Amino acid sequence: MTLGPSGDAHVPERRDRAETQGSRKYEEILEFWAGPMPDPETLREFNRAVPGAGDLIVEEFRTQGQHRRAIEQRESKAHAFGARVSALVPPLVDVLLVVGGLSSILTGRVVSVRRS
Repeated sequence: MTLGPSGDAHVPERRDRAETQGSRKYEEILEFWAGPMPDPETLREFNRAVPGAGDLIVEEFRTQGQHRRAIEQRESKAHAFGARVSALVPPLVDVLLVVGGLSSILTGRVVSVRRS
């Protein structure tokens, strides 16, 4: 009787799983939306999960848009006001200084600045 290798001495040959099972190909499909509103199918899914959720999302989107436009309008008006003030005040100060200087020259008043 011939004795073969003992059970502990036998080590099976390792093989790559892809080699034994064949190569597998995977296809991954990712869906996402960019922007504040989800696509209509996602809104329908929200409505199925929580009735009225899609309508609430649309209403919140509208409210946020109105709020954002109101803020932008106030900022635009403030910027325009600041631009007008900065365009009018320096020339007005210059005119007042020139008129004050001319009036002091014509009236003979001496304006002096004392330094301490």
